[in-house]
Amino acid sequence: MTNVGLSYDDVLLVPRKGVLSKRAEADLSTELFRGVEIQMPILSANMPSVTEGAMAAEMRRLGGLGVIHRFQPVEAQIVQWKQSGGSAIVSIGVNDGWERFKQLQAEQIDWFCIDVAHGHHQQINNLLTTIKKFNSGYVKVMVGNVATRDAVLDLIERGADAIKVGVGPGAACRTREVTGFGVPQFTAVEDCADVAAEYGIPVVADGGIKNSGDIVKAIAAGASTVMLGKLLAHSNEAAGEGHYYGNASEQMNGHRAPEGVHGEVPIYGPVEDIIKELLWGVRSGISYAGLTSVMELRDACIPYIQVAPGVAAESGTRV
Repeated sequence: MTNVGLSYDDVLLVPRKGVLSKRAEADLSTELFRGVEIQMPILSANMPSVTEGAMAAEMRRLGGLGVIHRFQPVEAQIVQWKQSGGSAIVSIGVNDGWERFKQLQAEQIDWFCIDVAHGHHQQINNLLTTIKKFNSGYVKVMVGNVATRDAVLDLIERGADAIKVGVGPGAACRTREVTGFGVPQFTAVEDCADVAAEYGIPVVADGGIKNSGDIVKAIAAGASTVMLGKLLAHSNEAAGEGHYYGNASEQMNGHRAPEGVHGEVPIYGPVEDIIKELLWGVRSGISYAGLTSVMELRDACIPYIQVAPGVAAESGTRV
């Protein structure tokens, strides 16, 4: 197989005639799950160093959503969910996934993320099928992470309400280095979103986003939302309090071959300030695309070009 995979840095979107009179008028609302909208296309990552109650509550207030991590007792997840006013996604894994789901659902929690590094797996299929048989009417389930069309089809067939895409692009992730597997993120999002759109299932682009331009590229590739980790780890509300580490890092579970790393990050201030700056860039991107909304950007098939290595230097500041 000789297909070329592209990262966000490998592409630039081609500008089109603008139609917005003011960039502030851009509509940032988007789909979270099929049939469920939120007011901005940003989710905080379900990582112990990013999202617990304080982050989830603030993300909801700002119009996005937090995804509470699973590396803690279920009782702690419930407390954090209530702290965010009962409006957050709560993560579960595989080994105790069904039991944890039942305990969380008993508390009227209806939005879940089945969270594993390799989401295209028979155990995931079995858990998702069991949950959807339990109640497919009001329980919404995001599933990931995956990076291929086949994985998306597999999960949609079993009832997934949103698909989380990204194998190896995260700032604290070593999956590609350790295992040799992965798909460059722009290509992964484009491929997965292409097939998911046929079934009306939103895609979450998780990992590899360094700035607002990458958010715009992810949405143009077909993502409805993006999940941010390191960018939000710089905020006051981040659970890591200046530390950032991957879910499969040695700090979390002592793997012999950990697929994540640990690092310290400076605290810049409130997450609100970070989000506002990112969203202004997204609004500008919508204007350059000649569109008026995030959902138009997602669906518009914006032309892009693959760039040569020297373009990175040209695109960055040089003062």
